[in-house]
Amino acid sequence: MVKAQEIIATNKLEDKPIHILASNSSFYPAIAEFVQASLIEAGFKTVEIEMLEWGAFLSETKLENRMDLFMLGWSNLTGDGSELVYPNWHSDNIGGGDRSYYQNPEFEAYVEESQTTLDIAARLKALDMSNKTIIEDNGVYPIMHSSNVFAFANDLENVTMDPGGNFYIKNVTRK
Repeated sequence: MVKAQEIIATNKLEDKPIHILASNSSFYPAIAEFVQASLIEAGFKTVEIEMLEWGAFLSETKLENRMDLFMLGWSNLTGDGSELVYPNWHSDNIGGGDRSYYQNPEFEAYVEESQTTLDIAARLKALDMSNKTIIEDNGVYPIMHSSNVFAFANDLENVTMDPGGNFYIKNVTRK
């Protein structure tokens, strides 16, 4: 926090108002309040949160310059790393999935490589580099990751969970 306070004071940003747009559903209000408190602690004097219902939030976050920050989650149901980076931050999707208007040719080259190579090691490296690039570039700031936990009786077999955290009972059998 000390480094953030230093940066804000050095660049005389304390009077810059910050407008956070957040959905009023699920855990988004709590995350928005955490971010607001953190920004105030860092030295910003005016940090406002505007809460919207989910549909309005999704529409409003597509508007350029509508807010300074927003919180959005992503569930990757396929388990494929490119399923996260391409729809959310590739410039092909600006106004679609890319609500951040993030653009970085290096990042996009990694994303495109991850989608076009058949070499699994090269693909994983490209995905790793795309993630590192966007985080180092402050294009996105991961705050949390939820984990789904489930339990089942020891006498059951073939209980599996998909990458999205869902499990199905159609193949479950008793020992």
